[in-house]
Amino acid sequence: MLDQIARLLGPDAEFLRGEAGLGAYRTDKSGLVGRLPLAVVRPASVQDVQAVCRVVHQAALDGLQPPVAIVPRGGGTGLSGGAVPVGPSIVLDMTTLDRIGPAVPDTGLVHCQAGVTIDRLNRLYASEGLFFPVMPTGAGETATVGGVISTNARGMYAMKYGSAGDNVCSLDCVLSDGRLVRLGHDVRESSSGLNLAPLLVGAEGTLAVIVAATVRLHPRPVSEASVFLAFDDPGDAARACAVLRRASPAIAALELVSRGTVELINRVIPDSGFPRGKTVLMLSVHSDSWSDTQVDTSWLDLLDDPGHSPVTRWSPDRAQAPWEARHRFTGVISEMSDEGRPVRLDPAVGLENLGGYVDWLERAASDLGGHERICIFGHAGVGLLHILLATGAPPLWPRETAEAFRRAAIKHAIELGGTVTGEHGVGMAAIDLSAIENAPSMNLMSTIKHTLDPTGIMNPGKVLCG
Repeated sequence: MLDQIARLLGPDAEFLRGEAGLGAYRTDKSGLVGRLPLAVVRPASVQDVQAVCRVVHQAALDGLQPPVAIVPRGGGTGLSGGAVPVGPSIVLDMTTLDRIGPAVPDTGLVHCQAGVTIDRLNRLYASEGLFFPVMPTGAGETATVGGVISTNARGMYAMKYGSAGDNVCSLDCVLSDGRLVRLGHDVRESSSGLNLAPLLVGAEGTLAVIVAATVRLHPRPVSEASVFLAFDDPGDAARACAVLRRASPAIAALELVSRGTVELINRVIPDSGFPRGKTVLMLSVHSDSWSDTQVDTSWLDLLDDPGHSPVTRWSPDRAQAPWEARHRFTGVISEMSDEGRPVRLDPAVGLENLGGYVDWLERAASDLGGHERICIFGHAGVGLLHILLATGAPPLWPRETAEAFRRAAIKHAIELGGTVTGEHGVGMAAIDLSAIENAPSMNLMSTIKHTLDPTGIMNPGKVLCG
């Protein structure tokens, strides 16, 4: 089978087999380690992807045992193990499909291949005053368009601009049998037929291989301004997010940083500027009219509530860089943990429940003796939290205790009507808990999976149980 693939690939494709150079493809940023792939294909064209799918699909039909899987991979920045091989696999390294088309005037739509990185896309269109708003924090240099669509990533600007799926018009994808199909439409508005593109948003390569997409770029704001708020009570800070969400359409990012995270980051990054002992809200305000010295913040008056702890507005010194520190949170906490692997979760709940959920997290961590060692931060404007527990010898979390906390915290989010993962995807890290959340529709999901991938070769062991 591998020899057949090698013969069918175009002259510019790379075909890696044997152990040399394949070790990095056993894992992603999640730290989960899978099997060494049988081979890695770095396609030079969509036809190369089709060739791989046709051969592997036919081998499965012919009864090859054990069956070989196809694992699509973007920049390897995933945090849920979505690109980790779990059995005999061929990894498709999609970063080599990186061509970008011209943006359509007036609409901001651009057709690009799946391996284009978010930073490169934004650099290319910066001079035209356009940007793609789904920018994974700290990973834009390597995260790819196909990758963020496959996990339906959001980034900190989701409050104003939406998720990856909200910014996709059409997808070119290769099905398991090698057929190339286009799902969706290359216009922003269409009522023509079923819109099937959303099926692949968040599917993590389990249904087909995304090879290209037509995505929506947005006008860059004329000006940006930052507003920083400090709260004594973490729950009150979270409850304020629901008020701020309604307060002004100019708020593009609303990030919560818990006091435990503030204390840790201040020790590691002294110039971060975060006020000690406080839970912080970081706001980025975008406008196409006023300058950054003319920001209307009268909406902050909506936070005056005698029943809540007082709100303090603070301004970092010139030498302090809280936004730069924010981009380093995950890396700093990871470096503290055994093998660089903190226990992490990224649940999302409705904004009406966010304050109560943060209160619950703080109490549950305190009951386990880890109140000062739980890091809660994230895109609170859309109800999404990143919760990281640094693991290791005391005073860090024992891994078993941290894993038990993770399961309890996710289950509580589900009980509140929330979701297992708001950004990182299910992958193999949250597959069992996702099955609990999606129990009413799991049979339908499995039916769709079998319809599009009847031989079961598309990234098995991810997203769907069974």
